Amino acid sequence: MQAIWITVAVAGLLLFLLMARRRSSSFFGLMFPPLKIAPDDELFAMAVERAKAERARLEELFAQRPRDTYVRLASENGAPAPVWLRLLELDGAQMRVGPAEGETAGAERSAPFEHLEDWQVELSDGKIRGGFTIEVQMLRAAQQYNGLPPVLAQQQMRYLDHAWNAAEDAQAGAPAAPAEGPGDA
Repeated sequence: MQAIWITVAVAGLLLFLLMARRRSSSFFGLMFPPLKIAPDDELFAMAVERAKAERARLEELFAQRPRDTYVRLASENGAPAPVWLRLLELDGAQMRVGPAEGETAGAERSAPFEHLEDWQVELSDGKIRGGFTIEVQMLRAAQQYNGLPPVLAQQQMRYLDHAWNAAEDAQAGAPAAPAEGPGDA
């Protein structure tokens, strides 16, 4: 009889741990494993192209919110660069970037616009425009983690240019995102 109670207790503990993992971005303080995106991921490449194609909107938003505009540049070896940099100046084919506000590592530098991988601008209401590669990362995270952890699902809703917000934008009268891009695949 005691063995049955021990088995029930262990099964209950395992069920509790599995449920806790699905409701949290961490598993008792341990983060999910790193997100894996293949270097030749077609959706990621499309997102990079969309970010470059949306340059006019980037320029418009940068003029309005220069302190809240960030870019991610392609790394030297072609893998995604893990760091978002603050956009300081966008002039023709060149950008001047620096460390994000509050960051101390890195110095201001120039980079050609063609090295742009993504951009995002935080609006005054906390919503975000751009972040096209983030959409692909959210999709891949949902696939790899069997659904998005709640903290990522909340963050996901801040991105206005992603497919999951397209219907809300249309209802609110906002311009729709271009038809091509990772949200439409």
